[in-house]
Amino acid sequence: MTDFDFTENWVTILCVTLLILGLIVSVITANAFISYTFIFLSGMLSGRVVYDISRKKHDMAWLYLVIFFFLVGYVLGTYTKPQINRVVIIALFLLANIIAYEIFDKKIIKPLVFDD
Repeated sequence: MTDFDFTENWVTILCVTLLILGLIVSVITANAFISYTFIFLSGMLSGRVVYDISRKKHDMAWLYLVIFFFLVGYVLGTYTKPQINRVVIIALFLLANIIAYEIFDKKIIKPLVFDD
């Protein structure tokens, strides 16, 4: 049996954790309005993260995986609720992501920068 090395597998653990978290949050949401609002706000947060990634010089590709796995978990959780449209969920997430990125890119809202 091989030993588990957390330093080599932390991205996988984080991705699976957020997949499960997205699934749980999606199942817990009471109705479509709350679900659509939550995914829109999550997309806005994701857009901020994508904006930060685009400004960094080093490799931050693992954050794209984390965002993707959260979205997949959330969409999988919507299968328990027929009144929630999965295409709308994905479209709202992507739209919010683009809106947040453009807001920060055009300096409409100046992001807080914590440099060393």
